[in-house]
Amino acid sequence: MPNSSSFQTTHTEQDVVAAALAFQRLALKRRPFAIFVSVIAVVITAVAWLLARDGEFLDVLLIMAGSGFVTLGLMIGLLRWVSVPLSARRQFRQSVSLGEPVTFSFDEDQIELGNERSHARFAWDEFHRWHETEDYFMLYQSAMLYNILPKRDMSEEQVVAVRSCLESKGPQRA
Repeated sequence: MPNSSSFQTTHTEQDVVAAALAFQRLALKRRPFAIFVSVIAVVITAVAWLLARDGEFLDVLLIMAGSGFVTLGLMIGLLRWVSVPLSARRQFRQSVSLGEPVTFSFDEDQIELGNERSHARFAWDEFHRWHETEDYFMLYQSAMLYNILPKRDMSEEQVVAVRSCLESKGPQRA
């Protein structure tokens, strides 16, 4: 790779959990989830209205609508603070290769990543999308599969270079 740069990192359980939470935050912002929440809200309101349409049960409308939204909030909270972290921790512990050192090498055309078990090379535009957090770059190979590039093991110049390659040659930012 001409004019390439490389760094090595070892993903931690916390890396995997943080990336899974970032993935979930993005998923909650997408249109299908907004449509799902809207449909649930309409169904809750319609059922409550049908029960309260005689006027005698106006309190039922408020109780059902309020309970439905509280339940939805609790479900999202359980997903965020319990289910996603538990699943990510289990994934990290079950996958031997997630805890092994990974070397990332990149230039203006492509990025390579590899460890003892595997090796892959991608042109920047081959990624489905990308996302950047304060601590990571997440390079999506598909809607559900991503590579985590921890910034802690990159120099500031490498962080700027990766961002520049993604912005100029990469896919849409998530």
